[in-house]
Amino acid sequence: MYRVVSRSPGRIVSTGFRGYVLRAPTSTPCARPVTLQPTLVRTPFTFLVRDGDAVRTSTSSRPQNKLRVHATKFRSKEARVKQIPSTRPRDQRPITHLRSHFISFFAKYPEFGYDPRKPYMEEFHRMMKQFGWEPSKDPEFEAAREGIDVASVCQFNDLFGTDENDIDAWQTLCDVLDIKDVPLTLDGCKQIVASLRVNLCDVVDSPVLHTQVRFFRSRTALSRYTRDEEKFFPLESPHAGGILKYLLQHFPNRTNVPRPDSKSPE
Repeated sequence: MYRVVSRSPGRIVSTGFRGYVLRAPTSTPCARPVTLQPTLVRTPFTFLVRDGDAVRTSTSSRPQNKLRVHATKFRSKEARVKQIPSTRPRDQRPITHLRSHFISFFAKYPEFGYDPRKPYMEEFHRMMKQFGWEPSKDPEFEAAREGIDVASVCQFNDLFGTDENDIDAWQTLCDVLDIKDVPLTLDGCKQIVASLRVNLCDVVDSPVLHTQVRFFRSRTALSRYTRDEEKFFPLESPHAGGILKYLLQHFPNRTNVPRPDSKSPE
């Protein structure tokens, strides 16, 4: 996790989408402070701050001439996956709409008390634990895994639409991703979304949880997060709409993200 602790002369470490990415030197990734000094920054501006393996946005109302950054390694899973509240207006649609397909899926398991206010994959894994299912061993798990995949795709379609050429749908997606200056053109929206590395399960959760969707610096970091949190979104589905199909061409898929017990190399 990178945290701004004081102001001091520094240098630019690297540039990134809408600002500067703060990154520790490869020789001492978590050993000493990293300093940087952004230049040509207007007021206000938005820059990216690394949060573990994730990258989040931070906004300043005045020029940031001198920043001193301490790098601190995460020591627990809970700290690494801490959710950051979004600053965008809350989605006013009822939760029964925002979670309609998940509500229908979990209703097939009446012994389980589903909470639609929680991350849906977290609830799925809680249900697995309650029923004692083991992947690749219990047919009940395989059936449930297929069911949650279908629900994930259908819920994405309901939230963001299915028409790849619908600019309103793309701008809605940009809003959920907390993109500050949403493009006014279809191609602009596609390009800016395609430039980001995000987990699609987090994207589907965001309207309900009202949290920022994490941006990741690299495919490896996103793959690690996806595997560690077991937030696997289906690679292919006959239910996928045009927008989702477009995104799956750019975002890492579940087949190239090995599960924790896999011996496959990253």
